[in-house]
Amino acid sequence: MQIRFMRELVLLKLCVSGYRACIEAIRPKFDELKRSCAYGKLSSKCNRVEPSVRSVVYMVASKYGNQSDFLFLRRKHQEEDYHAERDRLFSAMAFTSNRSNIVDLVKEVLAVKDRDTDFRQKLFELARKNYDNEIISDYIHYNFNELLKK
Repeated sequence: MQIRFMRELVLLKLCVSGYRACIEAIRPKFDELKRSCAYGKLSSKCNRVEPSVRSVVYMVASKYGNQSDFLFLRRKHQEEDYHAERDRLFSAMAFTSNRSNIVDLVKEVLAVKDRDTDFRQKLFELARKNYDNEIISDYIHYNFNELLKK
């Protein structure tokens, strides 16, 4: 268990920092996942990615992939029944650097009262993963009056 956690942590840190060898090693796993789970939930048997590295695979797709990759993750997040898998997906999507994707995630978090979602935790996660681009604070600033009503 500890070895798997350490492997996930090391891979996550290397890939998040842009280490090309890490990204190149992980990216094919997402490409295969996208093909094999096109019509299945990521918590099903179609997902052959080891659970201990799923977060890394999803993050690489969100941070370094294209819009199609992000939309795949978002669709899978909406379809998913399992809380743990939804958390992995949301955490990965929070790494996107696409401003409109972040704004859409913020709107979704504030608008949708998901089964087991604490919107404060999700907003914090979005802000923490995007600390350098101020997307979250800009959104809150420009929509303060509307948010205050909620």
